[in-house]
Amino acid sequence: MQPYFLPYAGYFRLMVDVDAFVIADVQQFSRRGWGNRNRLRDDKGELGWLTLPLKRQPLGTSIRELAFADGAELQMRRECQRFAACRHPREHTRRLVERMRRLDDPPLEMIVDLLQQTASLLALSTPVLRQSTLGLPEELHGAEHVHAVCEALGAREYVNASGGRALHDAAQMRRRGLRLLFHRPYQGDLASILQRLHDADETVLRQEIIDQSQADDG
Repeated sequence: MQPYFLPYAGYFRLMVDVDAFVIADVQQFSRRGWGNRNRLRDDKGELGWLTLPLKRQPLGTSIRELAFADGAELQMRRECQRFAACRHPREHTRRLVERMRRLDDPPLEMIVDLLQQTASLLALSTPVLRQSTLGLPEELHGAEHVHAVCEALGAREYVNASGGRALHDAAQMRRRGLRLLFHRPYQGDLASILQRLHDADETVLRQEIIDQSQADDG
């Protein structure tokens, strides 16, 4: 799965249902996706975008090659002032907000740190790996990435979010000895996990995630 910036609660279902959660960090960065932005509630209660200030880079830039723009920390602090979840973090979200404001590492490092810290808050202990550490060929395309990762880890099942149904072919997976599973669309608030943790106790949110974590055949 591509690493998303403080994603919605349903993203973390993947950590409930798998033995290893693999960060897809070698793929091309999607400029209109969720990798560098997410939605929190402003003082009017309306959802607004909090976007990481990234440096302008060529179209083919991979996720692990992303960099922050000059003056990114100041810009991020200004943007955070729009959202109470950032201005007035709760005790259990303070570390997330502090890490989000510290942009001295590459964007991928910060995003993965936030995912792991959030998983820890939700008492999810699934190992998090990075595709770039598995020694796979760089020239893979599309579903070849998934097939190669599963083969490298000796996996027999691949679990994906509901939005991935258009990207994967169950019959092709079966020919490779893989069972393809998808989560159903998430039934709940789709705001950033930071907003959800600001609004609700982490144990309540953990149970919500677990209750919707059953994956079905693709």
